[in-house]
Amino acid sequence: MAAIPLPDRHKAAARPLLLAVETRFTRTSDGTVLAPSSVDPGLWDRYLTVFDSITVIARIGRADTAPRDARPVTDPSIGFHPVPHYVGPIQYARTAGSVRQVITTAVNEIRGATLVRLPGIIGSEVARASRRAGRPYAVEMIGDPWESLRVIPWGPLIRLPLRTAITHRTRRDCRSAAVVSYVTREALQRRYPPGPTAFVTHASDVDLPPTALVAHPRIYRSPARELVSVGSLEVDYKGIDVLLDALRRFPGETRPRLTVIGGGRLLNSYADRAHRLGLADHVRFTGTISSGNDVRAELDAADVFVMPSLTEGLPKAMIEAMARGLPCIGSNVGGIPELLRPSELVAPGDAKALHMTLANAIADPRRLTRLSRQNLETAHAYAAERLALRREEMYRAVLECTGR
Repeated sequence: MAAIPLPDRHKAAARPLLLAVETRFTRTSDGTVLAPSSVDPGLWDRYLTVFDSITVIARIGRADTAPRDARPVTDPSIGFHPVPHYVGPIQYARTAGSVRQVITTAVNEIRGATLVRLPGIIGSEVARASRRAGRPYAVEMIGDPWESLRVIPWGPLIRLPLRTAITHRTRRDCRSAAVVSYVTREALQRRYPPGPTAFVTHASDVDLPPTALVAHPRIYRSPARELVSVGSLEVDYKGIDVLLDALRRFPGETRPRLTVIGGGRLLNSYADRAHRLGLADHVRFTGTISSGNDVRAELDAADVFVMPSLTEGLPKAMIEAMARGLPCIGSNVGGIPELLRPSELVAPGDAKALHMTLANAIADPRRLTRLSRQNLETAHAYAAERLALRREEMYRAVLECTGR
């Protein structure tokens, strides 16, 4: 598959970046490249604070019409080098040879600093090709494949070897990188340590503008009645089924209401499950909400945020909820324990424990008021202006260590 031609300005850039991502983009018949709604519009600006141009190595599918909520990538400083499009490991197995060939060509021919976002097949293949070419590269570690692959639908005879192989490969990618940035302070670092000479830092993927942070914590004078959860419903690792089972355990007269924000292929099945459990009057599914202001309005209308995920990196949605002064309950996975205290954590997949923790929290206004204050204080550490400085330092290290 040929690369999408880049503008002359891009080709002549003095500080180009080769960026490998796992995101699937779409290309319409007129040649426009569209990013899914899950891609933060400000993502490119982060890199362009240091680099003059970006060549994105990614899968790009074709479509006659633009997918719903997709955004065009129109910045002339951003170009794409597409790899053969695939969805899932089975299709990847069929196209692996072509994917590697395209990536090897890109690594050998496209100049500039090299940054891969992991976990992901594309990023790992670019890291592999870079090592073979003797080209230094940098890593942004944004999730844990060992945990995320726990929920793939195949049996243990396939799941365990696959998790083991990808985790081992990701460890090697981090260990061999010249620069490694993690979204967690400690969790991902323990499982995927950097090499002894690497430049290492950590910076969350979240960006909280001043408008995202409320001025004052909440004061609760009565038990909480409104729960909210945010996440993609494209895959089942967000634990929405566990949350529904926990909600079912509340007696009818004390059962809180739940709003689930997010869209995806599993939305209808979760809605059907809520109906079967007798929760249709207590659960509302909003589908995808693309506006940050609209999401904040939903958060402001809630009393408690719940994230019963089976796996996470450092959850952006939880930090955004904390910035609105919401008390939070979450699973003891990934980077969530870096945000919440043990009393607000539950084991992943344990509906009974989630019910008990929620029941105790929502019935105690003094505790909810204290959690609101604590969470808002925590969220201030993720304000955009603070993280921007750390990211810029990291990207300058990428330029210095991999851009020669």
